[in-house]
Amino acid sequence: MTYLTLADFTQKTVVNSRMLQPGGGVAMGKYTRRAKNIVSSPGLIARTKWTAANMRANCSLPDKCLPRGMSEAAIGMPVPGAPGKKYVACDDAERERRLTAARECAIRVLATRGGAYSRRAA
Repeated sequence: MTYLTLADFTQKTVVNSRMLQPGGGVAMGKYTRRAKNIVSSPGLIARTKWTAANMRANCSLPDKCLPRGMSEAAIGMPVPGAPGKKYVACDDAERERRLTAARECAIRVLATRGGAYSRRAA
């Protein structure tokens, strides 16, 4: 008989083969995600909405790479839930280039002098 622990209900280890690494590289990585990530702080909720709006306005791409395992017949078709975006064929180099560009855009758009994403100290 197997007994479950509290961690079995509250967290999950996620493995991703295309994870951004410190310094900007892309490689295999894993992280622990809590199952109940409930945000209740009004300040944090407002910051999250501001971040999403800024990233969407400045870093959004007009298309999306076709996910692995999906039929190539979907190339050129609209992406569900993303009005105006269409699937395009991408190789691994293109996927890595897009991740790197997204990271650089996030640093540029979200960085403030001495902030969490800034490379300069205050």
